[in-house]
Amino acid sequence: MGFCGKCCGIIAVVVLGLALLLPLLNRDVPGNPSDRLGSGAMFDSIAPYYDMGNRLMSLGLDQSWRRALVAGLQLKEGDKVLDLGSGTGDVAMAIGHGGHPSIQVKGVD
Repeated sequence: MGFCGKCCGIIAVVVLGLALLLPLLNRDVPGNPSDRLGSGAMFDSIAPYYDMGNRLMSLGLDQSWRRALVAGLQLKEGDKVLDLGSGTGDVAMAIGHGGHPSIQVKGVD
């Protein structure tokens, strides 16, 4: 497959990912509208689908950069990690599954 074919394939995957996610982003979030001020309503509406959308739109590259991040931390037995802005917890979970059962991970969002 030539360069143009690869580019078209990538564009098609991104468009498909957006087509799948946009209807989910536009759905109503339950509750009183005055309780959903700021970006919280947007994050509440995409949270269940964020990781899937990230995986689709990055063509799976999100997994490799997450592994590189965990490897770059050079964690040792007994280390403690605080993941600030943890979001869906994918980085905290990657650290937790990194092979050192004694590492303590806390995620805060």
